[in-house]
Amino acid sequence: MKIITNNQPRDIIYSHELTPKEATWFDYLNWDAIEAGSESAEFVRYKGEIYHLQDTERSTIDGWDSMLTDTFFSGILIKWCNDFEQVIIGRFYG
Repeated sequence: MKIITNNQPRDIIYSHELTPKEATWFDYLNWDAIEAGSESAEFVRYKGEIYHLQDTERSTIDGWDSMLTDTFFSGILIKWCNDFEQVIIGRFYG
């Protein structure tokens, strides 16, 4: 498996930081509850895309916390860092 990363920590993007257009991409979220403060949603921007961090699954790849697959053989890897304030993103190919 090939993993590509620059090991650059990226800031977490919170729901209130999304533009209205970006928020529409995540129409499955309960935005009323998020705006009321009873739920939260965190995102990260990587290569021009925004990923919802709660859409990820636990990673089976050593050194990485979670993953989000694009295909059976590819996707992104996530490593939480700096007291869960940032993430490092990697891309994997099988």
